[in-house]
Amino acid sequence: MRRMRSSGRGRQGKRLVKVSGGNGEMTVQVRFLPDDITIAAEPGEPLLVVADRAGVTIPTGCLMGSCHACEVDLELESAGEAIGESICACITAVPHHTAAITINLYADPTW
Repeated sequence: MRRMRSSGRGRQGKRLVKVSGGNGEMTVQVRFLPDDITIAAEPGEPLLVVADRAGVTIPTGCLMGSCHACEVDLELESAGEAIGESICACITAVPHHTAAITINLYADPTW
């Protein structure tokens, strides 16, 4: 069973959320911008579930990836190279084989 607890503010005033328990697998640090909230997640875990646990709301529409209401920027580092792409959060999971990712939410007033 996983237990979530807020650990308050980290360095530079960033809000950190720690998850204890789990099965000992590698975790991925997921950082949500612009709120600068970081939470540990398991590879393969749906991004919307991770965002919900972190207290971050990602707008959704169809929940199938066709309306793009949940479109966010995903940034990760692979082989020392930064990679960025736009993804639909409703159909995307935390990637394997990376230690940290950054999710940048759009500020689109139409959604």
